[in-house]
Amino acid sequence: MIAKKPESPRMEAVIVLVDDDPDYRMLVRDAIESLNLPVKVYECVDGCDGIRFLKQAGAVGGAPRLSLVLLDLEMPGADGLEVLANVRADDRLRDLPVVVMTGVDDDEVQRRALETGASSYTCKVKDTEDMLRRIEAAALYWTTVHRQLSTRSSAA
Repeated sequence: MIAKKPESPRMEAVIVLVDDDPDYRMLVRDAIESLNLPVKVYECVDGCDGIRFLKQAGAVGGAPRLSLVLLDLEMPGADGLEVLANVRADDRLRDLPVVVMTGVDDDEVQRRALETGASSYTCKVKDTEDMLRRIEAAALYWTTVHRQLSTRSSAA
């Protein structure tokens, strides 16, 4: 008889959503919650709020480990590229996946975002169903598949 390994408790993933559009934040939050994953979504209303939240969360001992940032580019105050640069400059946040989800469909802007350290770049689309699929795919990948690979490689 083979003893069954006890299931390890599912750790709650933490997604930080940085976007100045409250309707888009609600759409993202609802899409992620519909996946029934052990995920907590924190919302930041602009780039400055995002930088402040990420620095504070990265500095607090015992705080839940951040799993993913969903980042808009065009925001008042600090724009998304500035938020991204701050994340990549911080040793505690450097490896944090950052998915740019923006209305900016421009090859040069995409190149700059990827060079600054974006993990991926996707454009917001007007088709709500398509946008929901993009949000769900990003959340599933970065909080389950990528997280498992990261955990496995760091345990080795």
